[in-house]
Formats: sequence, structure tokens, C-alpha cells
Amino acid sequence: MTYAKLIDGELIFAPNPILVDGNYIGNPPGEVYLAEGYLPVIYTDPPETEPGYIAVSGWYDEGDAIRQVWTIVPEPITEEDALVRYANELTGAEDETLEAATETLIKKVMEE
Repeated sequence: MTYAKLIDGELIFAPNPILVDGNYIGNPPGEVYLAEGYLPVIYTDPPETEPGYIAVSGWYDEGDAIRQVWTIVPEPITEEDALVRYANELTGAEDETLEAATETLIKKVMEE
């Protein structure tokens, strides 16, 4: 079992060995971690997502354990992908790379 503390949304894992009352305890039992304020960590599987979305992991303190939770958010778009989409909107093309989109855009401008 993994033990940790949840501080400002960040999981801080329990050390091993752990220092308790001036003594190091290697591979301590769960009771030692609990006494030092660490909680068991419950990992969960990410949910299925629709195309264009991703599941982002987070943590929730349930009082007696810390559970992994998931939030489904739109997939981030890179600057390059944004430029390709914009160029495709301007030209009506369906280019997949920045190089191809740029070439199509230049051809369209030269035709005008």
C-alpha cells in the first residue's frame, strides 16, 4: 500500500525509511504512516473519453484515504495545430501539417 499526504492538491509520498521520535523505521507498517498523518492512496483507472478529450488525474482527500479522481477536459491544442486549423479555414483546405498548410496558403495568396 502506498501512503501520502495531500498538500495544496499535490500528493506528497511517505518516506521510507521514516523518522519517528528520533528513530528511523524502514518499511514501516501502515499504522506508523497513519500515526504520522499519511493516508493510504487509492489509485483508479482513467475513464474512457470521446475523441478530442482527455482524462486529467487529480486527488481527493476522503478523510481516511486519498483517492485518485479524473476530470475530462478538451484535449490541448498545440500552437502548430492552431496555425494549421487557421490556415485551413482561410483556404478551405484540409492540410494536416504546418508545411502543407503554409504552402496552400501561399498559393492562395499568390492567386489573388
